[in-house]
Amino acid sequence: MNGEKMKEEIKALRDTLSEMLEQDSGAWDTGKMLSLQKKLIRLHQLILDAGGSNETKEEKTHAEPVAINPEKKEVQTPPPPPPVSGLGTYIGLNDRFRFVNELFGGNSNEFSEAVNQLDKIEAKHEADEYIARLSEVYNWNNQSRSAKDFMALLSRKFKG
Repeated sequence: MNGEKMKEEIKALRDTLSEMLEQDSGAWDTGKMLSLQKKLIRLHQLILDAGGSNETKEEKTHAEPVAINPEKKEVQTPPPPPPVSGLGTYIGLNDRFRFVNELFGGNSNEFSEAVNQLDKIEAKHEADEYIARLSEVYNWNNQSRSAKDFMALLSRKFKG
């Protein structure tokens, strides 16, 4: 997708969001919200396909080596991100939409319940068993980016 087409998509989404925000939240049309959510996911995928990134600044700095002294070409890799305590607090809105749609069949209640259950689990092997059951129930492609990102968040919970 070229830059102009992407700008048009973003403008259309911004207009739709502005229109929804002007309405009373009780009057929001569920169909329109789902349509908007699908458009956001599509736009997100287009940005990724065009070479964009879904990484946050913090994650990106942890993923790439940082040159300490360019003259001597010494490189030091920064420490990994700290463990997470509650998964829900570390999942941003875009990732939440992506996980709900791609891993939980569009069911946000099931996603929330899974995150709550995972937050209560204390042992890694129990979390692995729970994830295996979820993967089976929702027929996850464990090699998909969404599944890998979700598992990476979960693995951070048990580091440390």
